[in-house]
Amino acid sequence: MLHQRKRLSALAGFMALTASSSAFAHAKLLSSSPAKDVAAAAPTEIVLTFSEAITPAVVTLSDQDGHEVKSLGAARADGSTLHVPVTARLAAGRYIFTYRVAGADTHAVNGTLSFVVANP
Repeated sequence: MLHQRKRLSALAGFMALTASSSAFAHAKLLSSSPAKDVAAAAPTEIVLTFSEAITPAVVTLSDQDGHEVKSLGAARADGSTLHVPVTARLAAGRYIFTYRVAGADTHAVNGTLSFVVANP
């Protein structure tokens, strides 16, 4: 019985270690332009840099009232950098950029970026 408990304990420890190490392997957002929650001029492009190569899947932009803004061009990846053109000038206010990308390990990574467009 004691031997079986030790075996189960070792197996549980191994599984926890494996799960936590694979979680750290996913693409992580390293930087963004515009910067998170910083007031700046209306961007002409949203750029996100990740810790590994990514493939874009879905991107959306919403205003502070939650309405989708139809001002984004086609997203493209350049290695670990996601480029999304902003095709129309954004009015002053807060915006939420939502993204879903696939990392090099094919795991999906979702996230949001909040930024503020300052009054001109």
